[in-house]
Amino acid sequence: MNTNILLYPEKKSIAGIIPSVSIFLPFEPKMCSPSDIAASLKRACDRAIRLVNEKYKGSEAELVFERLRFMVDRLDFHTYKKSIALFVSPLVEKLLYLDIAVEPKVVVDEAFEIRDLVYSKKRVHKYLVLVLGTHESRIFLGNTSSFVKILSKNGGANLNQIAPESIADLEQFNFSRRARKEKFFNAVDQSLEIILKAYKLPLYVLGEAGLLSDFSCLSNHSEAVVEYIHGDYENAGGFQLKELLEPYIEDWQMVIQKDLLQQLVSAEIKKQLIGGIENVWTASRKKNLRLLLVEKNYIYPKSLLLIGENDISEEAANEQRDTVDEAIESVLTDGGDVEFVEEGVLENYGRIVGFKK
Repeated sequence: MNTNILLYPEKKSIAGIIPSVSIFLPFEPKMCSPSDIAASLKRACDRAIRLVNEKYKGSEAELVFERLRFMVDRLDFHTYKKSIALFVSPLVEKLLYLDIAVEPKVVVDEAFEIRDLVYSKKRVHKYLVLVLGTHESRIFLGNTSSFVKILSKNGGANLNQIAPESIADLEQFNFSRRARKEKFFNAVDQSLEIILKAYKLPLYVLGEAGLLSDFSCLSNHSEAVVEYIHGDYENAGGFQLKELLEPYIEDWQMVIQKDLLQQLVSAEIKKQLIGGIENVWTASRKKNLRLLLVEKNYIYPKSLLLIGENDISEEAANEQRDTVDEAIESVLTDGGDVEFVEEGVLENYGRIVGFKK
């Protein structure tokens, strides 16, 4: 559910500026106690009121407080979403229920910025680790506080114990090293297929050089790998592996960007990409996107998008809204996700690209 209520025609206060309040909060009424949620809302509102009073005076500020309290009172406690975004000014109220996790944040400014919401997303350092060995393959789920082995249907695939499917292919199997490898990596892939669907996370693969080379050639999931780490870690324990990975996840934003670019390549091969602001904006309005990648600082005024339309009105020609922001909001409210990447990364895609559902 989301609301977007325009209360008055746009105008400025007598002082020339008006206060806008943006509040981003975790909001999972089905998982958290009402008292905890109420306390979180009160802290956020109290902070918003304090910040507004420090920067603005007059009736507009009081109107913001009144509308903020009204929005909080009508929150939907039956939602299954993960977070909320509240935008309030004397002119506009907007309430968004979102499927992304966010860090609590209060922003007071002269205008709303949907990009503030994207920058407030909660960054959890979660990743997958596949350890390849000739006697056993293992898959782990790691984060900042834990490192646990994931049990899977085909976990523990053993290169030395791969058996032929029938007596007929026994001779070929015994003499075909590639056949043994293919069966081994097929077993590993079956585990990865299930795990990667359940955990859409960056994947690290550890093992000796030969095994890593074979994996990159034979696995159907090599495009999901953000880093190959050479070495014999077949007998390494969880604690040792976690320590080994620490330098690789230190710059987490870089890890996320590498993972997104891997997803980009995979989606392009599967013809699941929509590039360019015109195409992305249209697809977002049709609710056809699950993920949106945008270069930082990329903007595209709505007036430029409308120039090609026939009989363009004076009102449309003067349209100042940002089409990129509209696409971002549309994807988020439809349950999708949005990520920013460094400038130039999406140059070949028109600086913005959407992933089809």
